[in-house]
Amino acid sequence: MSDTNQPGSPDGAVPEPQPVAPDPSAAQPAAPIVPEPVAAPEAPAAPAPEEADPIRQWAAPAVPAQTDPAPPALPVVDPAPQWAPPAVQTPAIQDPAMPVPAAQVPAMPSADPAQQWIPQPGAPGAPGAPGAPGAPYPAAGAPPVKRGLPKWALWLIIGGSAAILAIIALVVVLVVVVSSGGPKGTASDYLSSLSSGKVAAANKIARVDGDKRLAVLESDAYAKSKHATDYELTSISQVNDRALASTTYKVDGSTVRGTFELRKDDKGWYVSRGLTDPLPRVYGSNGADAYRLPGYDGLITNDLSLEAYPGVYTAEPPNKYFEFSEPFVFEIGSEGASGLNTPKLVPSQAMADEIDAQLKTHIDECLKSVTDLSSVRKCGISGYPSKVYDVKKATVSVKSYPKVELQQYSYALKEKGAASVTFTGKAIGGGEGSETLDVDFSRLIFRPVFEDGKLSITYY
Repeated sequence: MSDTNQPGSPDGAVPEPQPVAPDPSAAQPAAPIVPEPVAAPEAPAAPAPEEADPIRQWAAPAVPAQTDPAPPALPVVDPAPQWAPPAVQTPAIQDPAMPVPAAQVPAMPSADPAQQWIPQPGAPGAPGAPGAPGAPYPAAGAPPVKRGLPKWALWLIIGGSAAILAIIALVVVLVVVVSSGGPKGTASDYLSSLSSGKVAAANKIARVDGDKRLAVLESDAYAKSKHATDYELTSISQVNDRALASTTYKVDGSTVRGTFELRKDDKGWYVSRGLTDPLPRVYGSNGADAYRLPGYDGLITNDLSLEAYPGVYTAEPPNKYFEFSEPFVFEIGSEGASGLNTPKLVPSQAMADEIDAQLKTHIDECLKSVTDLSSVRKCGISGYPSKVYDVKKATVSVKSYPKVELQQYSYALKEKGAASVTFTGKAIGGGEGSETLDVDFSRLIFRPVFEDGKLSITYY
């Protein structure tokens, strides 16, 4: 140990400590030493760090005598790299091994703990010194160094911001597309078309094409009816490629709730089960179990369950030969219509007149071929001669033709008609004779038949 580093050296000069260049082989330089004044004539040496390089040790400077007691020695700084906060700490006193000029002693920390340690030029932590920006490691005990953003980070921020804006724009586009072409948009377009009476547009969304059961939907029946209005989409739920939509609408002033289903295929979303209900059935007679709807050219029969959009419909008889026992008005899409509660079709007076006319024609044609008693009976004449037999000739003179009376499931002759028949044959007493009888057409047996909307009569 050199005598020049001890207290009480000649002239009382305190040399400034000189920093020793860090060993390149070492991982981190030791923390800088900031000495404090001591009162003891001689400062005890702190224990040397374990496995420390002797070259890296700092020499303790000589300090003037002070009245304060000497500070206790602190633990040796671990040679591993440390990052010390800028708080005021009592430095460890190293073994004085090398003289340090007084001009190189670092500035002493302020007594105020709140103040930061400011490195002097050339001191550890100062620009260009070890631990400064650009140096391979920070100086021990130096405050954290604020670094500027590198160019790659700036470009990364700009690129990230552009990506976020692009994602936001994509989300907006997707929202617009989904709202216009997704299940919600498809459901809204479907309801809007029905509300305005645009059946063709609604049918296109529901893909109504070619199905016989949906023939009424493709007609003008919905437009001719008092169709539902004020359609509103209340909710919609989607599971994969299927969706269920709920709606409210008004039928004849009453609010009705309904549901319909949607599906998605390679062509997009469409209504797979729309707001339709089966039309009611009616029960008539003589094979005329059918009715019509204004705007639809076909017959609504019991053989095929046809469907219609919500609304109030007024049915019409299938032809002039039938009529409803009371006006037949029903609703679709509300409580529904039941065939058990619908009015019944009954034969009209036009049907009775047609049957009467066909009976007259039949009688006139039949009487042209009358030759004997058997042929007379075939024309529906019921009388028998009592004075002659083996009739060889018969002459019929019609006084009135029969008329029918029709009911829902039956018919009968309201008027049997009247005629006179003269029979010529063998007399009961011998020889030839004749006999004239007043007869009717009560033996006329027939049944009306409808085929392709036409009435015909079958005779027995």
